[in-house]
Amino acid sequence: MRRLALLFCGLSAVALAGGCSREAPAPPLESAPPAASIDRGAMPDFALEDVQGGTTPLFPAKGIPPQLVVVALTSTRCPIAALHAPRLAELARRYEERGVRFLLVNPNSSESAQELAAFAKKSGVQFPVLRDPDQQICNALEVHRTTEVFVVDFHRRIRYRGALDDQYSVGARKPKPERHYLVEALEALLAGKAPAAERTQPAGCALTRPAKPQRPSTKAPSYHADVAPILRKRCAECHQPGEIGPFSLLTYDDARSVAAMMRDVVERQLMPPWHAAPEVGRWRNDRSLTEAERATIFAWVDAGAPEGAPATQPLPAPAAAGSWHLGKPDLLLTTSEQQIPPQGIVDLRYELVDTGLAEDRWLSGAELRAGNRSVVHHIQAFAIYPTDLPTSSEAPRLTAGYSQRQIATLVPGERYEPWPEGAGRFLPAGSKILFQIHYTPNGVESTDRSTLALRFAPEKPSQVLMTRGVHHRPLNIPPLDPAVRVDARWELKKDTIIYGLMPHMHLRGKSFRYDATLPNGMRVPLLDVPRYDFAWQTLYRPEVPIELPAGTEIHCQAIFDNSPANPNNPNPNASVHFGEQSTDEMMIGYVDYVER
Repeated sequence: MRRLALLFCGLSAVALAGGCSREAPAPPLESAPPAASIDRGAMPDFALEDVQGGTTPLFPAKGIPPQLVVVALTSTRCPIAALHAPRLAELARRYEERGVRFLLVNPNSSESAQELAAFAKKSGVQFPVLRDPDQQICNALEVHRTTEVFVVDFHRRIRYRGALDDQYSVGARKPKPERHYLVEALEALLAGKAPAAERTQPAGCALTRPAKPQRPSTKAPSYHADVAPILRKRCAECHQPGEIGPFSLLTYDDARSVAAMMRDVVERQLMPPWHAAPEVGRWRNDRSLTEAERATIFAWVDAGAPEGAPATQPLPAPAAAGSWHLGKPDLLLTTSEQQIPPQGIVDLRYELVDTGLAEDRWLSGAELRAGNRSVVHHIQAFAIYPTDLPTSSEAPRLTAGYSQRQIATLVPGERYEPWPEGAGRFLPAGSKILFQIHYTPNGVESTDRSTLALRFAPEKPSQVLMTRGVHHRPLNIPPLDPAVRVDARWELKKDTIIYGLMPHMHLRGKSFRYDATLPNGMRVPLLDVPRYDFAWQTLYRPEVPIELPAGTEIHCQAIFDNSPANPNNPNPNASVHFGEQSTDEMMIGYVDYVER
């Protein structure tokens, strides 16, 4: 994988495509080891409303009672729950003949029966789907996560509770599960044995409790006066209909329904996704929350998420999904239809699309649009010159020269920004565009056709915008090593203006930094990313373009974590080398620049 500028957005783009918080202040629940045993409480003998308007009990009143009942909690707004639902549907079909009954229970009062029915249909769930808006089960059993599963015997004793498996967690995902906790528990119980792990920690979104009547308070922040401006500024670009965020955050009801989840991911520094150290550099696209903004969100959630009086002036609307921000395109190039599986990690997709250009053109702008934002994590578009084109039918991969012909990127949370004034990129006659697309499954089979829009410059620009990949090849990352350092350098031949920096590694990437050594020997830090996250390939755009003289050396330093402690590591026992897929590795420090 070459240059990849990549819910909350980052739970997606689970989307989990969220951040991996190995260095967050507190370890996430998902990283805790399974508990060895369970205090066998009893499942409440409930009868809950189903999505058809009827009532469904824990055990059916008629017929042969099941040997076991699986009660699985869910939420239409939790990306991990969306990934779990099709798997639960498959398990229900597999175990039905063995006397296991499945129930899907939604404990969120803000999610309607219609929403839940559509969610279940999309996921292939054919067993009973119930609503628990008063959170009877959660209150009785002290549930805090939306994806916890319970296995209950005929006496209503809880024989297992916890995670479905270990593939997904908030901020990380594995190519496939290593432990199938629910299946292991069912197989043991059906064989008359106790599960090896009777309780594990569920990996899901924090559960929001129903709103309670509140006394008016002048101290607690309110949604309209204090929280809405933060969400509109930091979150709404992704969290609106048609964008990658798994739920909207444009209204009070939207925010109230995920208040606990919001507090959880903000406190764990997963959202908004921003990974640059504040001590080095100032960035125009900085999405991070200030300490005051974090404190406001915490206080608002802790006070019960009060709405407050509506604002007298409406907030500015976020950029609408689906509109071209670069203006009317001169040329649109679209991929063929791509099929995306419901689960797992999808290898990068490549497709060459012919521009049809009969003459050389200069570009003044380019913009990518995903056809299906719910599964497109990020896209890169590269210009492939006629001299680059292969003689075989196989699509070219990204050799070192292609990185300087990057045309556009689409990444979660990144706003479209025009190229620097007077700058453009060259596209010769006969060129093709290489689309490189990273898909993240969302629980259901999906399709996508993505598009690149181009605008032509009326004349040759005064500056040629280029992209340099400062890279190290070959790579040799040994097994089990938590801190493998790799360095790469680039000496500037001319005076240079830097407009963007983007570190790129894969799933074992841990940290990345850029430094410049000036011709007089002075070392200047440019960018420090101490918590690199493959799920968020950010192009860091300096508030003031960085001007460097000829003879300056750009030094990139990367640290890789190939240990079992890395929750994204697909195989800590493997020796890892350079390669394009996420299970391989890369070390590239991209630089957007012009020469003077």
